Amino acid sequence: MINKNKQTQNSSIYLLLLGLIIIWGLSWPVSKIGLRYMPPLWFAAMRLSLGTVTMFFVVTCLGKFVWPRKEDLKIIFIIGFLQIGLFMTLVNIGLFHVDAGRSAILVYTTPLWVVPISVIFFKDHPSWKKWLGCGLGFIGILVLFNPLKVNWSDHQAMFGNCILLAAALCWAIAILCARHMRWARRPIELISWQLLVGTIPVIVYALYKNPQAHIIWDNTLLFSLIYSGVLATAFGYWGTVVISKELPPITTSLSLLAIPVIGLISSAFMLHETITLTLIVAMIFILLGLLCVITDRK
Repeated sequence: MINKNKQTQNSSIYLLLLGLIIIWGLSWPVSKIGLRYMPPLWFAAMRLSLGTVTMFFVVTCLGKFVWPRKEDLKIIFIIGFLQIGLFMTLVNIGLFHVDAGRSAILVYTTPLWVVPISVIFFKDHPSWKKWLGCGLGFIGILVLFNPLKVNWSDHQAMFGNCILLAAALCWAIAILCARHMRWARRPIELISWQLLVGTIPVIVYALYKNPQAHIIWDNTLLFSLIYSGVLATAFGYWGTVVISKELPPITTSLSLLAIPVIGLISSAFMLHETITLTLIVAMIFILLGLLCVITDRK
């Protein structure tokens, strides 16, 4: 009976992981569609607002709601600002100018940036395998910026690509901060506050930068916002915490490599984006690089 319950629990966790991968993969074309109806800053603000409200509701229902203490504030503000507020803003600005599939590939280069940043700022000593992974990943990035294939005169697209790489960099810094800082409470207890801290400056900046935004309200936009805010943001963060607790880190990390692949394929179907040979080659190099970095245990 105990083995049967354990097997059922394991099946549920893997189903949750599969659902999370699909939801995050599809979120790229879904968000791209939403950006046709709403400016990037406002889309980020609305998505984060929905995610924050949903997450406060979830943690309250789970009995995990807590008021932050003084020792929680540093991790709340760093993760909230870098990994949530700034990251989400940069992603939406970049996604506005760049194809959804390409955007997913660029943003999920995050683990590659962790290696050099950890050396420069945290005095870490990565193994040769991690350096090999970095090298392969950066070759993939160079392939994406192949001078024979990229339209360098399209300044908006180049700006978007750089913004997406900056988003990946922010996420990498946040990962290292979370790894090296002390957590007085469990992540599930602080997620809602981190979302709130990340959401407020995005709303303020959107009001300042674009107070009279042109927004086309219809069912498509509402679906995009609900999907991005409730599923991809709130459910995504909650699911990540649950999965990280129940599954080995290597299993989770390797499984999440499927997200940019799903993002690329679903963007081709939903948005009719072209999957070029350059994209495929770049993605292979980047995934191989991520594989080296993730599977290294040192």
